[in-house]
Amino acid sequence: MNLRYYFATVGCLCALHQAYAYPRGTITQIDRYATVQNQATRAQIHPLLAIAQFHFSPSVRTIGQAIAHVLQHTSYRLAQAHHPIVQATLEKPLPLTDRTLGPLSIRDTIHILIGEDVFDLKIDPVHRTIHFKLKARMRHYLEETTHVAKN
Repeated sequence: MNLRYYFATVGCLCALHQAYAYPRGTITQIDRYATVQNQATRAQIHPLLAIAQFHFSPSVRTIGQAIAHVLQHTSYRLAQAHHPIVQATLEKPLPLTDRTLGPLSIRDTIHILIGEDVFDLKIDPVHRTIHFKLKARMRHYLEETTHVAKN
């Protein structure tokens, strides 16, 4: 008799916990013992945080083409106007080591492709565009290159 009372008590406590632990409407029961929260994922709110794995085909030849491929299903795109240094980097061949990337966030994948040590990724969430800016500590390389070219 005590065992029946025990299981009945545990069952009631579980039902009460389910009813009061989460505000109404935030949980949906999808199976007898499985529930899901009714919330958007981080990747649904911020598409560049989605985790993906990329295997670039031989038709993707440049860094710019690879970045365009990565952005393909995010609703983001590369901004049209680029600094000449950024444009030159986007036109460089895609390194063999970068032909397979992930699983990584799309933002991290873009950082790897463009060179996170050299460029900062700038995101415009209103227009859903991205562009790159040369990091301040890299500008002296640009000045040295310009100075050598003049001599």
